[in-house]
Amino acid sequence: MSDGTSTSQQPPDQDPPWPYEDAPADETSEPTWECPGGECDCHAKSEEEPRVDHTIVLYDSQGKRMGGARVRVFENGRLITEPSAKSTGGGEVNIQIRKSTASLRVEWAPATLPKVQSMPFRRRYHVALGTDPGVATDKRLWNLGFGQRRLRDDNIRDYQTVYKQERTGKLHDVYSDVAQRHDDADVHEFPPPAPPEDGPHSFANRSSFMPVAFHSQDRNNLLQDDGGGSSANPPGGVGASSGGQNTKGALVAAAGHLWFLVAYEPKFGPLKLDDIVVRVCRKPDPGKEAYEHGPHISPTGAGVVGAYQGKNYASFAFIDLPVGEYTAMAYIKNVPDSARTYALGSAPFEVKQGLLSVVYVGTTATWPIRSVADPLLDLDVPIMQRRRKTLAAYAHFFPMSTDLQAKKKGKKAPYDQGDYGPCYIQQTTPPPPGMPWQNNCAPVNNTMMGIATGTVDPNSGKPIPGAGATGKYGYDIDVSAGYTKWVEGLCPSVGDSFFLADDAGAKHHSGMCVGTSPFSGDLWLCADGGQPDKTTDFQDGKEGWRRYYNPPHTNSSDACYVLPRVFGRKTGATLGNAFIFPTSTGGGYNLPGWADLTHPGVPFAKPAYDKNASEADYKKMRKLVLDVEKKVTADRIRCAALKQAATAANTPVPQGQQPAQPPPAQGQPTTI
Repeated sequence: MSDGTSTSQQPPDQDPPWPYEDAPADETSEPTWECPGGECDCHAKSEEEPRVDHTIVLYDSQGKRMGGARVRVFENGRLITEPSAKSTGGGEVNIQIRKSTASLRVEWAPATLPKVQSMPFRRRYHVALGTDPGVATDKRLWNLGFGQRRLRDDNIRDYQTVYKQERTGKLHDVYSDVAQRHDDADVHEFPPPAPPEDGPHSFANRSSFMPVAFHSQDRNNLLQDDGGGSSANPPGGVGASSGGQNTKGALVAAAGHLWFLVAYEPKFGPLKLDDIVVRVCRKPDPGKEAYEHGPHISPTGAGVVGAYQGKNYASFAFIDLPVGEYTAMAYIKNVPDSARTYALGSAPFEVKQGLLSVVYVGTTATWPIRSVADPLLDLDVPIMQRRRKTLAAYAHFFPMSTDLQAKKKGKKAPYDQGDYGPCYIQQTTPPPPGMPWQNNCAPVNNTMMGIATGTVDPNSGKPIPGAGATGKYGYDIDVSAGYTKWVEGLCPSVGDSFFLADDAGAKHHSGMCVGTSPFSGDLWLCADGGQPDKTTDFQDGKEGWRRYYNPPHTNSSDACYVLPRVFGRKTGATLGNAFIFPTSTGGGYNLPGWADLTHPGVPFAKPAYDKNASEADYKKMRKLVLDVEKKVTADRIRCAALKQAATAANTPVPQGQQPAQPPPAQGQPTTI
């Protein structure tokens, strides 16, 4: 067939169309190798170039040949198989490709085309292996599912682990074995998923904790796969070529299975499957932002609940997760002994080729969302939508300045947050007797939370009739139903509002958290009003080397933007705010506590996105916060260097460290 189409076709009217969306442009970006001869896929190809026969043998993630699989093969971005192409009963796909083709993109799925998140399998398949033993082995390992790691030694060790060989990581130990297994399509079926020896997921408790998807008799039904075709893995007989293109090769789905266990700590009480949401997502690829994790993936089939040594667990299966590093997330609602009434948790794990991965997530009622990059923030549950909506509202209106001419004057919010918009929110309530008029931090916090909850008109700043209550924010945070007192080890989550007070309890500031930490001296990020809209460059003032935001250093107006803070332990059980710089944490007002906006007693009338707080605004805030964090971190490094240089310039060298003076000359110099 000169057009390069598959030899195993069915009449188009007998097969359903390919149901899966095309792969995103970056999903197929995989390791490549240089081709000095210009024979890579991006090299210009002629339609008149001769074609040669090639056979790809398809396997699932457990090393089983996929007979009758629906398949699509792309050469240089062009589909070269018919829409209804299938593999043979032995999993073979016979195609014709150009002699110069270096690699192909292959997509395949069971014949029933199951509509599950793990389908279809997608892989780059290397055809031109080359003559260099190392590069050829790298490419063969990739095709066999073992090319995900940065170092060749690690890929070899993964291969040796699955095939029960000594884990040396040495090329010469696997070169011939990898070549024979790949070129002859002699892939062995991997052992079935097996739990560890001990614990609630051990063999002794398999019947109680094994999710239904792990029972071999049920897996095909869950994936809607009729198991058609041959399950045997007979060795081929083509063998390896001496260089250039191979004529046959194995292509194994680079995926594995996950056993996910979850419990509510510390009581490990009874669980109901209807109360539990578990998801996993890929960690961001190198070079991407921290919040650019993969989509949330749901478990395969139903979970199970069971007990082990008096502790209750829920267990879930995830079938055919692509190999890589992930975050596991869990949410449990209707937790009886928590003021929040829910628990959260997450844990990292890795999916490896041919092995069963196990992850345990212990959820707690005090689990914080410390960063806008936390994938828990994107969990599709009502409490997280409250946080996302709050971040979106702030992003929509910030930065703002009460100087309505700020933009014309060239004022910009610090850390490249952009031009100021107009801010009409002012302190209007007279202060207590003897107290000065304060800035607009509390009114901004109140108004912004009203906009986030859909209860305040952003144009007038007044409550919307019939919209419901906003809740207690600003200087009323300590009477909110969600008020949480600070204790060692706790911190607010992004979206929570806090206030600062002096040692006598007088309140001086309030704002909203967009980055927190339970550790003393760590950097926080907050979205606050009441901030000066002009800042200085670094200078050495009474608080040391830092940027100064307040008179007499600047002549500024009230503004609203994202800013850094450093909180640290003071004397006793208080948390002090060492505002921005220096990094010492001995001074500043106290942080008594915050309002947890997910508490069931805190009203949130309209959590759905709207024109004043959209999903695009939420994504904008995620990016903004991380950008500010990077710039603040650079500031701290520069500030420390300036301080160190200034100290060195002004400090006399101790006498003991003065450079030694040469002794007076006495006769002829000594010669050695």
